[in-house]
Amino acid sequence: MKALITGATRGIGRSVSLKLAKMGYELILISRNESDLLSLAEEAVVKGAPSVSYFEADLSDAIARKEVINDIDFEEIDVLINNLGAFYNDTIFNTSEETMIDQLEVNFFPAFALTQKMSEVSNFSGLRNVIFVGSIAAQNYVPQAVSYSLSKGLLSQYIKVLAAENNNENFMISEIIPGQVNTSSWDGIPVDKSNFIEAEEIADAVAFILSSKKSHLTQIHIKPRKQE
Repeated sequence: MKALITGATRGIGRSVSLKLAKMGYELILISRNESDLLSLAEEAVVKGAPSVSYFEADLSDAIARKEVINDIDFEEIDVLINNLGAFYNDTIFNTSEETMIDQLEVNFFPAFALTQKMSEVSNFSGLRNVIFVGSIAAQNYVPQAVSYSLSKGLLSQYIKVLAAENNNENFMISEIIPGQVNTSSWDGIPVDKSNFIEAEEIADAVAFILSSKKSHLTQIHIKPRKQE
């Protein structure tokens, strides 16, 4: 079994990569930093991944995104983890068109483009899973992160349309919707992360989805036990 993971080297992506390595998946990792990719690849092999390959690429860049997609044989991919995302602080009054475009380029278009390509091979034999790491901000917008909330909202609507139009019982679409997760996205923001969800808990949810033998888990909501 082979899994493709975006935003693989930090936070949720790193935890998911190592979890799938322990489960025996071959991994294809995508991230921007080659040294981080090399380090993660080495650790993933130690954890149990039979093989690890990677692409050093910024998927928020349209040209780089197309190049990576053209280099991947999607017929070999069993699992696509759309994890890449970035959080930006702005409000409805100080955001801009440029900021909105930047947020869409990282929070929406990579997942959209990779999933569209994955769907083209979904009628081939074998089960294929597409798992999106969404955000509670798509449902309950964050006033201090408007462009992030809107971009995640568009992603959530895309997932709904994709699921509604999907007629292939072997093409499984799942969305994990977490609240605040303790990742480096919060660096520099004065918040107490002690009650945040840990990235490993998101990885556990991914494993749960992939381990289900007869169930199709379409959505998993994860929130901190103690709300701020």
